[in-house]
Amino acid sequence: MEEQGRDTESGPRWQHQWQAIAAKRRIDELQAIGALHKGFRRRNDAEGYIPALSRKSGGKRAAETTIDFAVPSSLTSRDRQGGGRRIPHFDITNISARGAPTKNGQPPRGCAIADSKISGHVDYLHDGAKVTFQSHIDYIRRQTDRERPWETCDIDMVDEPHMRARLNELSIYSNIEGGIERQRSLFEAAGRIEPKPKTFELLSSTADLAELSELAQDLDTSHFIHEMLDKLERTKAEAERRAARKGKPPKAFEAVIASGSSEQVYDWLTGLDETPEIRAKVDWKAGRAGRIQIRFVAEFPLGLTDIERFRIMKLFCDSLAADGMMVVGAIHSPDQTNDKRNYHLHVDAYDRPAVWLANHRCWDFEYAERKNGKTVYPIRQKKVRYAEPPAKIWRQRFIDQVELIRAGRPEITQFVHGTYNENGIELTPLEHMGSRAISLEGRGIVTDIGSRNAERIWNDEKSAAERRVKQKLKREIGQIEAFRPFIKHDADAVAASKRYLELCHEKTARELQEELIDIEIRVARSRAETVIQTLTRRIHWTGPKGLAGVA
Repeated sequence: MEEQGRDTESGPRWQHQWQAIAAKRRIDELQAIGALHKGFRRRNDAEGYIPALSRKSGGKRAAETTIDFAVPSSLTSRDRQGGGRRIPHFDITNISARGAPTKNGQPPRGCAIADSKISGHVDYLHDGAKVTFQSHIDYIRRQTDRERPWETCDIDMVDEPHMRARLNELSIYSNIEGGIERQRSLFEAAGRIEPKPKTFELLSSTADLAELSELAQDLDTSHFIHEMLDKLERTKAEAERRAARKGKPPKAFEAVIASGSSEQVYDWLTGLDETPEIRAKVDWKAGRAGRIQIRFVAEFPLGLTDIERFRIMKLFCDSLAADGMMVVGAIHSPDQTNDKRNYHLHVDAYDRPAVWLANHRCWDFEYAERKNGKTVYPIRQKKVRYAEPPAKIWRQRFIDQVELIRAGRPEITQFVHGTYNENGIELTPLEHMGSRAISLEGRGIVTDIGSRNAERIWNDEKSAAERRVKQKLKREIGQIEAFRPFIKHDADAVAASKRYLELCHEKTARELQEELIDIEIRVARSRAETVIQTLTRRIHWTGPKGLAGVA
């Protein structure tokens, strides 16, 4: 057959070839980056680098921090949404007052809560927005695509400090006067005065039920432990019934096995210390508490100027301030480890109007007096309230402000309201990955959230390929059907049109096979390519005398 003489390296064409080609690609990638990756790990080990994991980013067990190039990566430079319209990333996180279950003011062993460092997030905003000499050089390099911009007229080293100072002015905005120290003090005061949690919950994973039950039988356990396991068993059974009704496999999750007051949970945790094997599989979570900070993270469309990004930040912060909030906004630009499109806005907000009392050296909501034997706060202002869920209001507000500054320019992507489905964007929404998960994934370390997002990304690519092929086939069939009335009396023409339709179906099926195979190859290469890109960005480069950086 003709296919026998075909060069298979030029690209797959048949379904049965993809497994062998993908396997060969995987081996090639492992060989290509193996030595480089080992050197990278040795250098980090020598520097004492140990990747820290959170539950969200990497799971509980350090043993799971492995690099498996067979697992697809969720970090891809391909724009998923594409086109001229985009649903922007807009994330809202509520930070509440923290506290541990206590009795007589003492927490259980191993349950002490360190300072929440909420005020430290203001430092993160300022540090990320500050334009240093090095980051300014990186900025010029991104804008001009020149490796050594100081050797051209792209940057004048005499004017550079003034240019950098101007960028710094456009990167921070706040309605809290007094600078970073005063801004930090507001969130510290909010952490002191907002109500601490009054109730707490005990949690355990449904995946540990069998092991916990076995431990409870072997050990002399209390009645409370058996009640706790009974509730875990009922919760797991109900989850399995719900999954069966939907035709989906059940998934393990953290279930609430007990809840109570601070003193009750203290006693339970102290009692569990007598059975350390069971205590190791039981966690606790604080209940509802006062909100001390709202954090916003939003992306900017590519193509805006520094002044335009500042105007959007000012509009959004001013709108929150008009509601009564105290805000600190910062624009973070991409550094040498980020995609050059990664300009984004951070805003920290406290949803209570506040005034600094210079005479008392405190905020008005913290100023207290004794009245009739009670401590009162006579000038504390009420928290901001909305008539409808505020998250929708904030998101719509930000998109409208971006569109106001975009002013209909077609070269800048339009931000739209609503969902993917409402806007005809056939994509599965992704879970937000924090900086730690992104950092781990960039080094090739598999994380739970990264794997879930990768599955959605690549499944969406396959679905998009199927839709494109079906639409193409539909157009070709429509053209033939349009001529059917004119040839219905010509037997040869009818037979020819029928054969043409058969060939169209076969051709589109082959095209779909080819595109799906190409996607599978990109899937197989994705983690290796992510690691290569990450390592490439860390290669050391040398600039003028005394200047060094990272490419």
